[in-house]
Amino acid sequence: MTEGATTGADEHELDAEAVARVFEQAPHADDDGDEVFGDETQVELADLIAPLSVAAFGSDHLGRHAVHLPGPPERYAQLLSLDGLRDALHCIWTRHRHDWLVRVDDRSRGDATTSVRELAKIEYPDIAAALRAGATLSIDHLDLGSARLRALTRAIRDGLCWAGEVGLNAHLSTSGTGFTQHFDRVDTLTLQLAGRKRWSYEPRPSLPYPRRNGIVLDGEPTFLRGDEPAGWERLRPPTEQIEVTLSPGDALLVPAGCWHATRAEGCSLALTVLLHHAPLTPIVLGLIEPELDALAPWRAGPPARAHDGTPAVDAAVRDYVRARLRELRAVVDALAEDDLRLERALARATANHPNERRDGQQLMDVTPVDIELDTLLVRRERLRLLVPSDADAPLSLYANRHEVRLPREAQDLAQRLTTVQGAFAAGSACGWSSDGEYEWPSVRSLLARLCEIGVLAATNLRDDQA
Repeated sequence: MTEGATTGADEHELDAEAVARVFEQAPHADDDGDEVFGDETQVELADLIAPLSVAAFGSDHLGRHAVHLPGPPERYAQLLSLDGLRDALHCIWTRHRHDWLVRVDDRSRGDATTSVRELAKIEYPDIAAALRAGATLSIDHLDLGSARLRALTRAIRDGLCWAGEVGLNAHLSTSGTGFTQHFDRVDTLTLQLAGRKRWSYEPRPSLPYPRRNGIVLDGEPTFLRGDEPAGWERLRPPTEQIEVTLSPGDALLVPAGCWHATRAEGCSLALTVLLHHAPLTPIVLGLIEPELDALAPWRAGPPARAHDGTPAVDAAVRDYVRARLRELRAVVDALAEDDLRLERALARATANHPNERRDGQQLMDVTPVDIELDTLLVRRERLRLLVPSDADAPLSLYANRHEVRLPREAQDLAQRLTTVQGAFAAGSACGWSSDGEYEWPSVRSLLARLCEIGVLAATNLRDDQA
């Protein structure tokens, strides 16, 4: 952590006054006076949640069951320091003001925790004063200001093949502050960086996969906002909860719909990874709609009928709709047996995310040029490779809502493109084969297509600079 912001022998303890002083200092700058944006240090999901495996994290806990994962105090030390937090917030404040969302509780001090609805937006110059007044800072979209944190969200999305958005917030709390009982509509993975925070949480969701947040007001559970609850949105008050104190290096997953409350024990800093569930309905509809559009009756509405003065629908119209429903059943049954179609739909769903293009800074000097053997290229968007279970089916690369199909013999090349880091010479891709070399015209065609859809870009940075 930042020098001077610790107390006692434990370097992971924070002093509120020292923390406030950090935000009165100027952000770091490079030799040219430009703001430091950080580096994209490689982060692995497995390291964040050890000793739990990624497979168990996804199958047994996400959306289902909370889990506390104690770790060594230094486990998350490289993710974010106080200086890094200040620099990231200043970057967002100066470069992405429309995305700025830092809020504080509206109570100046005291032992009472705060309801999530009692938050007020605060501006960057007022952070130090708010901390001295005993506020909790709730910081949204923190990855916008840090390349390292953006790499963290990508590592989590990639590690889980996650179809929904992955957000990154932070909470900087002074002693005794926190939040009263509430639940979130997203799974939250909290990574405790410094200080300690007391958590009370239900092990399983009160309402699985909610579409909106819930709070307890005057002892009664209710939704934070929104329309009249749907029939399935039945709330119950919090039941018996687990109590745990997070220390530096600890992680805690709380699934969406689990009631929980927090309270800082001293000054506390934690990152919160927000895992938004992507409903399956749009994915399935995306499979079904093209099939139905190919059937003429589905491109039309219900048949016209002579109005006879009664509201009743005659039998002919009902029979017509029943016939369409039988067609729908046939379409669904056929798709359920089509492994390749299902694989492609799922690969497409996990290939792109709403926040993938939300860059905090233009990290590379990109210049579009014709691709030649010595052209330097850099991958700017994520690629996902689908190798279908059907050995006769072609490979598919998915990115930016596009699909690029390749012959099976291009698998080594495609796999390398999904993992390549930094700049590479276009001609070097010819050697990305475990069996001989690829022909330059074919490689050039593929690279050009990936440039066209924004996955690759020409750069004048060398490999050791990208």
